[in-house]
Amino acid sequence: MDTTHLKIGAYLRCSTTEQSTDLQRRELSLYTAARGWTQIRFYEDKATGTKTNPAQLKRILQDARER
Repeated sequence: MDTTHLKIGAYLRCSTTEQSTDLQRRELSLYTAARGWTQIRFYEDKATGTKTNPAQLKRILQDARER
């Protein structure tokens, strides 16, 4: 199976405003690039510590259902 043209969705989150998703984004970018996957979309929720329904989590799940 040719996996080079996959569309990849990656969900990033951090619990507080003092935290960052930069390391997650960098690691996932390296991981996908090493496999030749170029179509990656990041979905990012910040300060989700008390939220039970983060917006971007809902979005990535909806996009996956619609693919």
